[in-house]
Amino acid sequence: MTRYWYTDCPVCGQGRLFVEVRRDTKALLLVCEECYRAWNTPEQVSADVGAFLAIGFESEFGTAEDIENGGWSKYKLNQANET
Repeated sequence: MTRYWYTDCPVCGQGRLFVEVRRDTKALLLVCEECYRAWNTPEQVSADVGAFLAIGFESEFGTAEDIENGGWSKYKLNQANET
């Protein structure tokens, strides 16, 4: 399974910000694999605003189709291929 990530976390500096999809709203977001900080858009990460804890809802890793449909294809995303 291919997982997509945007950049390293600016909060903890330890994790990567993975593209995830909220199960309730189907909205894309970026979630740190280490500290669970999240952002609603890559622009917020770049501006260092809008971080929140990814708690109180369920999410799953976004697919290439999710990214395309959500309009995030314009961002340079990295791939982490997991087996």
